[in-house]
Order: sequence, then structure tokens, then C-alpha cells
Amino acid sequence: MTSYDFRTLNDKEFEVLCCDLLSRMLSKNFERFKPGRDGGVDGRYFSPDGEVVLQCKHWVNTPIDHLIRHLEKSEAAKVAKIKPIQYFIATSLPLSRADKNRIFKIFSPYIASESNILGAEDLNDILSRESEVERRHYKLWLASTTVLQTLLNSAIHGRSDFLLSEIVEQRARYVQTGSHDAALTKLNNKNVVIITGDAGVGKTTLARNLLLPYASDGYEIFSISDRVDESESVFQKGKRQIFYFDDFLGSNYLDAISGGFGTQISQFIRRVKSDPSKRFILTSRTTILNQGKMLIGALSDQNIAKDEFEISLQSMTVIEKAKILYNQMWHSDMGHEYREEIYKDKRYWAIINHKNYNPRIISYITDSHRLEDIPVAEFWPHTLEMLNNPADVWSHPFDAQHDDYGRALIILVALNGRAISQGDLSDAYYRHVNRKSFSSARGQQDFIRNLRQLCGSMLNRTVHSSREIISLFNPSIRDFLLRRYKSDPKVIGDAISSLRTTDSLTTAISLLANSTLDNKFTRTLLSSIAGDADASDYVGYSSLYVARLYTFLYKNNRTVSEHDIALIGRASAFVDAEDLPRQFEEIIDLYIIARSHGLSAPISIDAFIEQACDKDPSMDELSKLASLMDASGRVPATNGTFREAVLAFFLDQIYYEFPAEDVFEGLSWDEDWWEAKTQLKDQLRLRLEKVGLSEDEDLVLEITDSYDFDDQAYGYFRGREEENDRSYYGGGNMARDIDDLFDRS
Repeated sequence: MTSYDFRTLNDKEFEVLCCDLLSRMLSKNFERFKPGRDGGVDGRYFSPDGEVVLQCKHWVNTPIDHLIRHLEKSEAAKVAKIKPIQYFIATSLPLSRADKNRIFKIFSPYIASESNILGAEDLNDILSRESEVERRHYKLWLASTTVLQTLLNSAIHGRSDFLLSEIVEQRARYVQTGSHDAALTKLNNKNVVIITGDAGVGKTTLARNLLLPYASDGYEIFSISDRVDESESVFQKGKRQIFYFDDFLGSNYLDAISGGFGTQISQFIRRVKSDPSKRFILTSRTTILNQGKMLIGALSDQNIAKDEFEISLQSMTVIEKAKILYNQMWHSDMGHEYREEIYKDKRYWAIINHKNYNPRIISYITDSHRLEDIPVAEFWPHTLEMLNNPADVWSHPFDAQHDDYGRALIILVALNGRAISQGDLSDAYYRHVNRKSFSSARGQQDFIRNLRQLCGSMLNRTVHSSREIISLFNPSIRDFLLRRYKSDPKVIGDAISSLRTTDSLTTAISLLANSTLDNKFTRTLLSSIAGDADASDYVGYSSLYVARLYTFLYKNNRTVSEHDIALIGRASAFVDAEDLPRQFEEIIDLYIIARSHGLSAPISIDAFIEQACDKDPSMDELSKLASLMDASGRVPATNGTFREAVLAFFLDQIYYEFPAEDVFEGLSWDEDWWEAKTQLKDQLRLRLEKVGLSEDEDLVLEITDSYDFDDQAYGYFRGREEENDRSYYGGGNMARDIDDLFDRS
């Protein structure tokens, strides 16, 4: 039998649970009674003989003697005044027989027997017989040992395991709003849901909590970090799997354009939709998603709007806002005196009704760690300031809690744009603090000391595959820093120069696109970086970094000097001498630029093609290889190695590139599948045109013959008939007025 300690519930949720359990146990409809109207009553029902009363005491971490003294001094007189025909009391504390006997004597004659006194063991016993009640109380159900074990065993990789551990650890703070059920319905019906909304509205929190019912129902969980093809290695047809991709377009939509990301993500969405055993949850800020759809054709063609679910503060009810605030206060370690500042004069109304209310700000207001430097007398003005100026929520911790060296670390992580390895961050940090512009800095320089101080407040540190990874504690920190330093671009430029990561270059290009940096400053900055790299003979630089840098500076640039051509030549020679990385599309771009200026890069085209084709190239990389061959006077159709790489790609990715809903679109069941084969061949020729092989009919036939039409058709025509008969229940109904919710009587 599951043994709950009820810690995941706040006091009002505990009252609702007890009313539900007593209703089932006695076959009577216990009504939850609003506090403050009649003392000593949390639930009641009326019998022909009079009133039956239930009182609940959810005193976590309170010694039983304290509770019994309180019952004797404060509650006994209230019960005597009500004079119920029968009185029940429920507590989340464990009770011994002696404890029950003492409580029985306090409330006699209104308690018929000690069986009317329900401790933690009694409540657990009733729950073991009332599984429907258990499942309906979502946060309680998630706390069961069986469910927790199922959840934690459902992760496919270590990253997913860490994600689920985080969700389970934070589950008590989650408030199930109407958005939860609506998004879950869309996910059940469409197999895919893209949760959008403004910063801080709760996209990630909702998405993470949508994973839990699926995990408990036997689905494997896979958390995608930043590459869609990560999911390919674990995708198993017909197996229950749910994929999760938080902030899937990255910190800026331009980050997603490179490397054919749009095509990959849209194709994976289609693949999930065609498999009834799969689910896919994605999140993105609304503005970034809209920009992405305009610039990434594959997303626009996919018509992903049908899969979107937008969370807006306008759709959040007042009682839902109140529940979020109350729940955060209940589970927070903030001192009692800070809570009193919110209760005073019903100030909670000022928070709930504030035009800038959002769940992220509520979590900051109630975070005890963020209150360490805030005296009680300043807490309410501090709260109002955060609500009035939400963009500056990080201003105090950034300025007051960290020195120049700590702030430098935060800026470096923020401007990297994505998570960064601890090793790369350490190298960037020491390059940064040794700059002349940093010579007057104050504070402690030690990297590890500063990192330890920042983790848990401004930064996160996780371990993936034995590598320490550093990321921002919250993406809004980046927004805050970009707003602050937009008028001081040198700070941004120094950090990007110090980083030397490909992600930091993407950040610079993105900041140019959204006008945080202007064109002249960005080109001057990146030209300076290129000059420094060239002067150092590219020591400490990766080939992909150099390729991305020079591709940005010189692609489609008609004003290229002799000096520039010499730089391109040396950069190309450096890249050619390095091992070819796993992703090499931008390296091909650099070679094409070099050849357009009469340079021989790479030195051996044939050797490069052999090396590239041995890397399992993507469709975009194959297309770029074809362009490089054209630029060097070679014909893709005559290169056997290239043809074999194209064939291997399509044989491996055929169901990913040609999902059933495309192959069988507009068709009905047919034993021969002649029309479906024709449609597949037509689609295949269009793909092969990108690599110069559209006229290779033997290749078309070989790829088409590998397609299992019967199996794919069954999944397409029959699988869609599978009924979504699962039902998930949320927490109890607490839609009472807000003063009731915050009442402490």
C-alpha cells in the first residue's frame, strides 16, 4: 500500500482531499465549508438529525503534542458551540492509539468513536480502496511510490532522467489550470502540441507536467537537447514514446535556420503524427515562433499553427492566478514575517490583479534565496517594484549579490546563447578577465569559486555524459542583460570575442538581425575576431568556428579585397588541415567561397568527398557537397562514393523523409499501391534534384523498393482509428472566492 505524507498538498488541497475521502467512506456528500464563517468547520453534510462536521489539520513538521494542545485550547470550544451530531477530525500527522484517545477525550461527546479520528495511516488506508479519488488528486497521485518509480524508470537517456527528477521534485508547486487540460486534449488528438506564449507565462512548466501522465502510463520519455536527429537513434516504431523539446527554436529563430533545422523538425513532427504510439511536446516564445515561420519555409509548409496551444495571461482566471500565488507561498521557505507582508490588508489582491502578473515573477517573489538581502520592511516595496518593472527582476541579484568577476561569468553564459561546457567557459572566462578593459575589475578572480557561488541562483550546472554543462538559471536573465547592454555594445563584443564558440557567433548574428547590434559594429567585431584568429595561426579555434565566422563575413559579399582573399585562403587551409567535424555544412560554404575567388580549397576535392561521405551526411550536407562538386567542375552523378552516400541516406531515413501521410495522401486502401508508389517516386525525384541525381532511375527504384507500403499503410489507415480513451484527472475543485483561499482562520 502506498504511504503518503501529503507534503505535496497545501492546506486547502488537503481539505478537499479529506472531504472527498469522507464522502466515499460514508457515502455522503461532504461539502467543503468556507473558513472564517463558522470556526472549526472544513467540511460538513446535513442529515435528518443534524449537522455532521469535518475538521482538517495539515500541520506538516509539527510535533503531535503541539497539535493536541491547539485542539484543546482553540478548537474544542468551537465544536461545543456548533454542537454537531457527529464530529470527524483528519490530520496529515501519524497518530498512535494514545494520541487518538487524547483527541477523543477533547471532543467528547461529539466524536462517536476513535474511528472518527483520522491520522495519516487512516487516510492512506482509505486511499488504497479509493483509487479514483487518488488519481483525481493529481499532485497526491504523482507522489505515490509506484507512480514515482514508473516515472523515473521511463527516461530513455540520462538527460531525460535528470529532467524527470526535476519535475518530480518541483511537482508540489504546480497548479493545474485550465490550460493543462486543454493542452492535454490537443496532444491526445494531434499527437503533437507546440506550447507558445510570452516569457514567464509558464510554457515550460506546463510542458513538463504534460509528460507525467504519459510517463506513468508506460511511455518512454526522451528530452531533446538541441538536435532533432538525437531522437532518431531512440525512435522505435509502435513503441510508446513521448519526445520533449523545450525552446525548440532556440534563443533566436536565426539559430534554427542553419543546418536544415526547419526541415528536420517539420519532418519529425509529421513522423510523430503518423505513429499513434508517439507524442511530441515542444515550447517556443510566440514572437520567435512567428519569426521562425516567416523565415523557415518548412515550418510554414507544415502548417504547424494547427498544433499550437498558446498560454496567455488573459486566458488565466483570477482564481488560477490566486492558486499559483497561494501555492508558491505555502511551499516556499520564505519566513513567516515575509508572508505576513502579503496577507496584510489583503495585499495579495494587488499581486493577483497586477497588469504584469505572471507565474515566473510569483516564483521570484516567494523564493527565500532571493530574499536574503531584502529586509522585511523592504519586502513589499521590492515586490511592487518587481511587478512594476518585470524586466529588471534580475537587476538586484546581478548588481548587489555578485562582483565584477561573477557578473562576467553570467554575461559569458548569456551571450553564448546556449548551454556551454565548463571547460569552454573556463577558457573564455580567463581570456575575458585578462583583457585590458577588465584591468580595473573588483572581486575574486577564481573561476571555480565564482561558479559555485552562481550555481542555483543565476546559473545551472548539470552533468551530461560525464561533461559538466553550464546554462542560465532562467532564459529571462539573457533578456535582462541584452536590454541593459544594448547601449553599451562593447560589453557584448568583448564577451563574444572571448567565447570562441560557434554558438557565440550565432548570438552575434542574431543580435544583428534583431537590431540589438548594428551592422557596422557587428562586422567590425567579427572582422576583428577574424584578424586575431589569423594572427594566432588559429591556435585555440575550432574549424567549425572559423568556417562560420568567414562564411558570415564573406558569403554574398561583393567587396572583397586582396587582403580578404588572403585571409580566406589561410582560413581554408587551416580548416582543410583539421579533422572534419560531425557537422560540416558551413565548412563546405567556406570552400565554395574560396573557390569563387580562385582558391583551391580543399586541396583535394576527391579526398574531401570521401571523408564527408563517410560522416553519414544529412540531406543539406549532401546538397552542399553537390554544389561544391559543381563549383570544382565535377559531376555528382559520376561520383560513385557520393551516389552511395545519397542511397545510404534515403535507405536509413526513408520513413522520416517520406512519412505515410505524404505517400498515401488522397488515396484509399489498395492491395497493389501503384498510385502510392508513383507519388513516392515523384517526391523522391524532387529530393534527388537537390543533389544532381534526379535522372538516376536505378537509384529511384532501389530506394522505392525499400519502402514497406503494407506496413506504412496499416499505420496510416488503421492506426488513426485507435481511440484515445485514457482520462486524466486534475486536482479537486477549489473554485472558491480568493479571500476564502487566503483565509487562515
